[in-house]
Amino acid sequence: MSRILAHLFLFCDTNKDSSKMLRITRYGYGEEVSEHACDLINFEMSSYDSLNIIENQGERVLSFMLEGCIANFEEKHVQLYHSKELYLLFEFMD
Repeated sequence: MSRILAHLFLFCDTNKDSSKMLRITRYGYGEEVSEHACDLINFEMSSYDSLNIIENQGERVLSFMLEGCIANFEEKHVQLYHSKELYLLFEFMD
């Protein structure tokens, strides 16, 4: 397991407890935004260096690989870059 996966898991799990919503913006083929209630989501690490987001007790809503990524953590925001381009933006909101 990579250090970035462990840091991201702890960052998300900690902010989930102090936030009401998580907004995820995915970049790649356009821009796709989704919002999730923090009291309904869980984060799950996999052995393949990916993070799963589980909603409503079992429905996997997002899984993404962190191989080759770098992360920029700021307060309740994290930006994930892959190949020097913005890949995912997490925003925990009160």
